[in-house]
Amino acid sequence: MRTGSAVLVLHTICIPWLASGLGLSGSSNYMRAQRLLPESGPVLELITPDGSAAQPSTHLAQKIRAAVSGGVRLVQIRDTTSSAESKHALATQLLLDLAAEPCCIVLNGGVDAALACGAHGVHLPERLLPEVTRAREALAVVGCSVHSVEAAVAAARLGADYLQVGTMFATQTHPGKVPEGPQLLAAIRAALNQAHARGELSDKRVLLLGVGGINEANCAQVIQAGGDGVAAIRSLCGADGSDPRAVAQALLAALQSAATPACPS
Repeated sequence: MRTGSAVLVLHTICIPWLASGLGLSGSSNYMRAQRLLPESGPVLELITPDGSAAQPSTHLAQKIRAAVSGGVRLVQIRDTTSSAESKHALATQLLLDLAAEPCCIVLNGGVDAALACGAHGVHLPERLLPEVTRAREALAVVGCSVHSVEAAVAAARLGADYLQVGTMFATQTHPGKVPEGPQLLAAIRAALNQAHARGELSDKRVLLLGVGGINEANCAQVIQAGGDGVAAIRSLCGADGSDPRAVAQALLAALQSAATPACPS
């Protein structure tokens, strides 16, 4: 812009919109959410079961809080049968209840729904992998379900923070399905390592979480296959009458034991 004989240069600073109308507070929450997801294992994820969001939210929230106190660090609000309004209400309550906890809350589904409820991130089913790029621009944490090596590598290239792999073992959630097993997770880890060696991935480790039929007796197999943790549904939500906190502690102890190198005798 010219004013008389002087030249005034106007500079423009572009700052990415963080999908929040909270200004600096919104940016602070975004950066905090990025830190909530552990950079390495073992990571314990709780997935809400179908129909749970339609129940009194305080009851489910109590179980989730108990599981978080036992070591859960990632909560995925999934529930394919409850309404979007119910899941939104549950997410809102959990974000308030767990605000002081080192726990990341993601919503399964689309990016818009996750933004609307203020979740830390989104969990995308494999069929929505093309949305990873948009999710990466708008949300702090992006996870994906994958059932093949090809899908896993594609999601990692697009910038997913974690990949939920499986089904690991037989599960009531998918009755009759033949599990891919820990060998799929091992193949994915090998493929990601190769892609990283070729310079196709960033230095940030993509977390691999095994899902499906996970319990204290078999979760070590996921770690031994190259996984960073596990995701569980029924047991961590107390569906069988168990104590979510105790279940979380037992699972985490088994994972930590499997991740700790054995001392030479």
